[in-house]
Formats: sequence, C-alpha cells, structure tokens
Amino acid sequence: MIYPNETMSIGSLNCSIPFYVITQYILSYLILKMHFYKFHYFSFALNIIIFIILLIMDLVNSLLYEIFDIKVYIIYLFLLIFNAVEYCFGKKLLLNGFISPYNLLIIIGIFNSIMIFIFSIIILIIDKSIFVGIGIYLSNINSILVVISKIILKFFNRLFLWIIIDRFSPNHFPLALIFEEFSGFIFDIIYYKDELLGEVWDICIRIILYIILFIGVMIHNEIIIINICGLGSYTKYFLRLKSIDENLYLERDTIDNLIKYDTLEEKDNQLGDFSKDDISENRNTIN
Repeated sequence: MIYPNETMSIGSLNCSIPFYVITQYILSYLILKMHFYKFHYFSFALNIIIFIILLIMDLVNSLLYEIFDIKVYIIYLFLLIFNAVEYCFGKKLLLNGFISPYNLLIIIGIFNSIMIFIFSIIILIIDKSIFVGIGIYLSNINSILVVISKIILKFFNRLFLWIIIDRFSPNHFPLALIFEEFSGFIFDIIYYKDELLGEVWDICIRIILYIILFIGVMIHNEIIIINICGLGSYTKYFLRLKSIDENLYLERDTIDNLIKYDTLEEKDNQLGDFSKDDISENRNTIN
C-alpha cells in the first residue's frame, strides 16, 4: 500500500541484525535493569563497529549500485525496535506475571486478531482488490497447503523464541537470529545464486563480520569467556571460582594455609603476634 508496483529487495547479512542486537542490549539495560560489566561493554562496542561497517556497505550498495532498497531498511529497522521492546516487556511479564510462554502466545494472538480485524476493515475501504487477490491465491490447493505449513512453522518459531526468552533472556535471542540469517543466506546461494545481491568480496566481508558478531553475542551471554584486561572478572564462571577460593580459605586449619590464602597485609601482621598453636587452638574453640 505504501509503495505500490515496486519490488522490495534487501540483501542477506545486512546491518539490520547488529542494529537489533544493539537495540536489544540497550532496552534490556533500561527495561530489565540488567547490569553491564567490562565484557558487556566490549561486546557492545564490537557490535557498534560491525553495525557501522555494514551500514556503510549497505548505503554504498543502495546509493551507488542500487542493489538494496533503502526504504525497506527504514521500515525493517523500526520493526526490529518494536520487536526488541516486545521481547523485553514479555520477559518482564514472564518473570512477574506468573504466566507461561503458551499463555503469553494466546494473549499475543488475541491482540493480533483484534488488530488484523481493524486494519482489514481499513484496507477493505481503501483497496478491495487486495482481498480479491487473496481469494484467487487460496483457490489453489497447493497454496492452501503452503499457508497451513507457514502457520505451523510460524507457531513453532514463536514458541521456541519465547521459550528461549523465558529460560534465558532476550539477549540470547540474537544467537538464533544470526543462525536464521545465515540459513537464509545459504538458501539464497542455493536457489538464487545467479541473482545473489552483491559482489564476491562484499559477501565475504559480510560473512566474516557476521562470524565476529556471533562471537560477540556469545561473549555477551557468557558462553565464551575472555580473561584479557579483566574482561572475565564478573562472569558467572570467575565469580564461582572466587566463591570456591573463599570456601577453601575458610576451611584451612593451619597457619601456613591461612597465610597462603590471605591477601591482606593487616592480617599478616596480626598473625605475627601469635604462635601457630594459639591460632589452631582458637580455631578449634570457634568450631
């Protein structure tokens, strides 16, 4: 309705996915109050760099070579923002509303049905030919089977999406989104290799950037831990190791082991005023 008689095209492995990842991180921080540590900022900066590079490449392809349609980007990026908002508030509802992903899907389905009914009336007033085209399309049995198959696949797609968000967080969903983008890219190579958008070098750079993007998302979600420049300091893995070290410190009986696990100079000075037998006797008394 917005751009009639125009072919909408958008290439694979474009800037939309890193844009969504950045948006999801920001909204999770604002809405879900998720804390950012060093490795989160590192992943965030990595996504921004990849987004800027892909955005420049997409703009070049759109403006100079007319490979991409810039209008589709604008619409699609707004759609991704709304999706990120939906997933954050959905996660909040799953945490505080005591509902399951199945109940949430029912609620979403009811609201979607109401909105579809309202906009169908608007479209019927503006352009009745759209419904005529739908009727012609559904007159074929193969088309009906395709529609039913899409409904079933869409259901499982949304169900698994909300299960991921329920079990983990909205920040884990970009992993599935990147896999989906790669799957679509492979599909394009197999079926539309002669019409594939972009040059070979352009596609190779996009593949490399998406691999880096995938690694960055895994770092953000602590699937990959990098212990460089203190990036792994506040990850669950290193916090667990720190907790084990503290338990080992409390379980030690001898003065030698106490000194080994003690890092405070004051305690070293205090220990110097007592003998080993005194400390052992005091620890036995406390136990």
